[in-house]
Amino acid sequence: MKNALIETEPEGLVPVTDPTPEALKEHLLQVYEESGFGEIIPIDELRAGFDDILADAAVLLGELMRAARKSVPLARAVVDTENYPHLSRVHGYATDVMRAEVPQELDGWIRRLNALGETDPTRFTRIGQIAFAMMVNGHAANRMLGRFVVFELLCVGLRLTNDWTRDPSLGPRPFECETPTEFVEHLAEHELDTMLQSPDYQRELGVLSDPFVPPTAMMKVLFDTHHDELAEALCFISKEQGELLERRQRLVEVMHSLPPAEAVLFRRNYAKAMGEQSKPSYAQLRRRHPVLLADTTDAALAQRTKRCREGWEKLLTLEPTDELEPWQGVTLSTVLARIEEED
Repeated sequence: MKNALIETEPEGLVPVTDPTPEALKEHLLQVYEESGFGEIIPIDELRAGFDDILADAAVLLGELMRAARKSVPLARAVVDTENYPHLSRVHGYATDVMRAEVPQELDGWIRRLNALGETDPTRFTRIGQIAFAMMVNGHAANRMLGRFVVFELLCVGLRLTNDWTRDPSLGPRPFECETPTEFVEHLAEHELDTMLQSPDYQRELGVLSDPFVPPTAMMKVLFDTHHDELAEALCFISKEQGELLERRQRLVEVMHSLPPAEAVLFRRNYAKAMGEQSKPSYAQLRRRHPVLLADTTDAALAQRTKRCREGWEKLLTLEPTDELEPWQGVTLSTVLARIEEED
């Protein structure tokens, strides 16, 4: 039966004939060059950065193969900075770039990039087509790398489309997550496995101009369903559990009121109270957030935490009726959301 989320696409879709990491790189560079990104970062520097990533492809592939051999879910491997440092670093970049504050000069570039997509949507959907083709049509190594790229695109897509004021860390751990912060990753891997286990679904997605629309929509449905189930479960919890969740809710509100980099330190400081099994070291935190915590040292992060801790405690002692305003800085996510609202 045809997936209800998949609609008929217009004819003329150009098939991907070269599903390789090199083809993905060249298409991304073309989009950036057309958008005027070279005015901010020279295109040669950007190309060199992509070449560095491709040079590490063999290392990434090795970690992907090791995780597969040990039956470690991809959702867990990408946050395991000790055993899979390259996977977690790339995943950290993809996650951080959506949350990092955007310099004012980048706001105009993002709008030009969006205008390019309005003029010719295939400029962006082609990225997904190449990644999807790598996963289902490439040779063995490219299929594994393609699966990782598709996984990252699904994670980014869900973070862009969801309302993150409804934080999943407030309730039971879905999909038996080891930590609440893995929720998005587990949803992405769940949908990824659905793709790979259904040849019919693969074929349906393969003929779309944007093969990521249906799986992203399905992940959002799963997220919303999980949230509704948690809301119902709150009616049956004990007084002690209720107080624990109220405390965690306040922690989340404070975290959302802080700049992204400080929010990362805040979450580490209150890791146990927020449902984490352990508190990551500063070194682990830097590997997990290579953009937000770039060019920092353990000592600098420890000093910053010490300076902020008194202010955090003051925020936590406010009355529950004292609403905290979410942080109002500009990120890639907020710019894209604003552009969508204006449209």
